[in-house]
Amino acid sequence: MSGTEQSVPGAEDAASHAPAPATGGADTPRAALQQRLSHSAQAASLHLQNAARQAQLVWRRALRAWRRALQAWQQWPARQAWQAWRARRAQRRAAQRAARSPGATPRASRASLAVALAGALLFPAAFAGVAFAAGRPLQGEVLAGVLVAALPLAAWRFGGSRGVRPLSQALALLFLAAVVIIAAGRLAPALAEGGAVDLVGAAPLPLLALALYAFYLAANRLADPGEAHVLSRRLDRVFSGPPLLLSLLMAALLATALLLALHTLREQGAAESLAAKFLERGVIPPLTLFLFCWGLLMILNKFFALWWERRTFAGVRPGSVLLASFQQLQNEHSAHGLDYFLDLLWKKSTDFYTLPRYINWAIPILGFIGTVLGISLAAEGIQSIIGAQGGLAQMSADLGKAISPLGIAFDTTLIALSLSVALVLIQTALQRWEDNVLIDVEHRLRVMEEAAGGASPA
Repeated sequence: MSGTEQSVPGAEDAASHAPAPATGGADTPRAALQQRLSHSAQAASLHLQNAARQAQLVWRRALRAWRRALQAWQQWPARQAWQAWRARRAQRRAAQRAARSPGATPRASRASLAVALAGALLFPAAFAGVAFAAGRPLQGEVLAGVLVAALPLAAWRFGGSRGVRPLSQALALLFLAAVVIIAAGRLAPALAEGGAVDLVGAAPLPLLALALYAFYLAANRLADPGEAHVLSRRLDRVFSGPPLLLSLLMAALLATALLLALHTLREQGAAESLAAKFLERGVIPPLTLFLFCWGLLMILNKFFALWWERRTFAGVRPGSVLLASFQQLQNEHSAHGLDYFLDLLWKKSTDFYTLPRYINWAIPILGFIGTVLGISLAAEGIQSIIGAQGGLAQMSADLGKAISPLGIAFDTTLIALSLSVALVLIQTALQRWEDNVLIDVEHRLRVMEEAAGGASPA
């Protein structure tokens, strides 16, 4: 080797490690950027994998800890004692509900719940209507209305149909009595002094009274499981008419509404003579009108109940009370036959007319009492004129005042006899129609019994 070609130590290694010459100026930065991005993505992927492994490890540890805690809780004596107490309480409540409502069916439970919901909607509205008609501010009555709305639902929750029925009926009667008192207070000035009647705020009272009346009848139709086996109570739903206190309050409200209508017509210049006979002849005409409304409500309610039962008995609608009662009698008392059941039906039908007959008797008697009262007042006035001293003109004026009570005598008798004739006519028509319905029922029951007797030997 010549001197000019001497090798330098390490030159070959440096040449081997030297970068390759660049072929293009733009490719070298792009490749470096892609390499750096690739390294960053790999590092991020490794970090995510490590984080997922750590989270999975933490979750497994937490799950193992929860299982150990749950196992310890299930084996804890206090929890076992608490579960046993809850089971005993559930059994005790079930026994209490069964004792309060023996033989309750899901349909009866749904019906009682429907009545409770209807009461929860109706009673706050009734509370607000009564407060508005009485002139009370509604802002302070909201809480009381909410409490009243919660009462039927609480009664259904803790008492079933036995709890809903009496509470709903009591609240309906209470609000209906409040409506009657407010309406009578509006009528009192017209009866006492013939003054103006304040009807402001009384517009919703008739609708409210009708809603309460219908709600009471719906609650009354709830089958009380404790009385389901009592045949007489079931037949009362068809033959006994409306409840006595309900019909009494509704009749008082209806009579008050009619008198208010007469007073309004008289103020407008119509029906002055008729309004004077009812409003200016003392207490007898309003009382006879009240008795007439009472008897009319009883008859109309009996007609509707019997019409409904006739349709259900004929198969137009399901749920006939008479068929269910007859089947119950045959199942529980096989010794009592069809004749016993028919005798019971006719007896129930006859017992209903006891109170309407008394009302038909009392209305003319009240008219005659008004006649006697008017004649007595006129006789006292004439006697005072005869004993007095004065001229003919003074005697004529005093005589006109003395015989004015005779208007009470004749008008009260006229009103009483007219109302009595109308009520007797309606009652007689209902009784004849009811007799025909019972004859049809008796015929069908006898046909059913003959068909059952003819099919039993086969």
